[in-house]
Amino acid sequence: MTSVKDGLKKEKLESDFLYFTRYFFKNNYNRKFVVSPHHQKIADKLQEVIDGKCKRLIINIAPRYGKTELAVKAFIAYGLAINPR
Repeated sequence: MTSVKDGLKKEKLESDFLYFTRYFFKNNYNRKFVVSPHHQKIADKLQEVIDGKCKRLIINIAPRYGKTELAVKAFIAYGLAINPR
């Protein structure tokens, strides 16, 4: 039986990409994903892709700025969480 708290967490995980990223980063690496302004901008653009507002997206940013964590690992997992088909 799921509690109200679990239901709210599931709803938040499925509706907020950056929350999803931070939550699973903490569970996978046992440390916090520190969100910087550039992470927020990337997350906003990736959310536009999920929402269908952006059909093509290129992210040009230097290495070691969290691009792979956000745009590859978390983005694919988030897409599968929303629509597992």
